[in-house]
Amino acid sequence: MVKGELWFENPQSTRYFWGPNGYGLKKNEGYFQNIWILANQASYGFTNNFTVGLGTIPLFLFGLEAGELTPFWITPKVSIPIIEDQFNVAAGAFVGGVANEGYGGLIYGSVSYGSRDNNVSFNLGYGVLDGEWSSAPTMSLNFMRRLTKRTYFLPR
Repeated sequence: MVKGELWFENPQSTRYFWGPNGYGLKKNEGYFQNIWILANQASYGFTNNFTVGLGTIPLFLFGLEAGELTPFWITPKVSIPIIEDQFNVAAGAFVGGVANEGYGGLIYGSVSYGSRDNNVSFNLGYGVLDGEWSSAPTMSLNFMRRLTKRTYFLPR
């Protein structure tokens, strides 16, 4: 309740548009995300500290046979609250590929300061492509601000 009005929990609290943050899904929580019919991902919280997402792009919609050059990915993430609803850390991966064509991914760590509605996160990761690790890390700084009952500001 906020000022006598019911506000639902933030459905975007574990991620920004594309990047992760230090929060994970709660136990038995899940969601399905679809972006322009192409990118599809289902994520599930196995515990309060362990979330896994599985995704694919259904290229059979464009005339390719099922399994032919079909991209897939998995996104495991372990999140640990240091100070409940104030400071979280996480470690995870984005690993994907195309069947019989190779794989790539990103191993990352995330530090988030703030609540599930209003936070800032710093991410640091290293990429890998066909067994070769990147020589330099990738970094991102993201934030989220809940403005109203149904509105968030997520710059990207």
